[in-house]
Amino acid sequence: MFGQPFYNNPYQSAGYRYAPAQRAYPQTDPEWLRALADQRTRRRQWLPDEDDDSEEEWEYNQLRPQERLYLDARKRQEALERKEREERLARERALQELQAARRNQVLEEHTTRQGLKREGSTHSQRSNVQPTSRTTSPSPPPRTEYTERHHEAASRIQHQYRIHKSLRSIHDLESQFQTLKKNFVFPSSIDLHSSSHPDGVLTVPIEQSSSGTQNDVSSESDGDSDVRLAYTARNHALHAYTDSMDKLLMKLDGVESWGDANVRKRRRDIVKTIEKEASSVERKWMNAWKLYTNNRKE
Repeated sequence: MFGQPFYNNPYQSAGYRYAPAQRAYPQTDPEWLRALADQRTRRRQWLPDEDDDSEEEWEYNQLRPQERLYLDARKRQEALERKEREERLARERALQELQAARRNQVLEEHTTRQGLKREGSTHSQRSNVQPTSRTTSPSPPPRTEYTERHHEAASRIQHQYRIHKSLRSIHDLESQFQTLKKNFVFPSSIDLHSSSHPDGVLTVPIEQSSSGTQNDVSSESDGDSDVRLAYTARNHALHAYTDSMDKLLMKLDGVESWGDANVRKRRRDIVKTIEKEASSVERKWMNAWKLYTNNRKE
């Protein structure tokens, strides 16, 4: 019984130990991200669904930052390709309209000439003794040839169309931001992560924060710079609001100005407004955290 100083457990053998193999996180694979983007494109093309936007937004929020950047870059590339197709179609449509206008003008001139010829032929038949007269077949309309002036006019029309489309896109994005801001209500408390508090998620009330104490709070507690919002149900509305503003900024970045000063000014004003609102939201929950830590020190 006391002959063995240590107990030899047979289950400590290497064959009984469970050590799962380390596998790469599948969502960091470029091939997987490309397949996911192709799958969403085919779904939008062949299987439209009313809940597709909410499902895609949920999937987008589950991705890592580098994965979001890849998908956003893919969307911008598709938007640029779609814009180029629209511009080509608009250019062809403008040329077709010019051709149709020129063709109608030529037909009207031809019809007028034929009417004058018929009147002259009827008058000559009445004054001529011969009972029969030779009828001439109408000559085909001349082929329309476009000059440099026609191409310049088409280019001007296309340029004005592009500017109008950009201004309309900026106006739509501004309306979306105003609606988003109007419907957002800041939560009464938020959940935060901080390395100085290893207990886990801390719930901080927002009522303690105020815009007038921003400078005082910042000067008292500047050491805890790694605090961040936790991904909890309490912070869902706040995360959704900031993500929506980021998406609006990306869409504004994709609007072309086409060298027009008015388009650039309108886009710059909306971008500044959205960035100001995003900074205000971040400053509010940061002040709430700093007030919370100061009260605990006291």
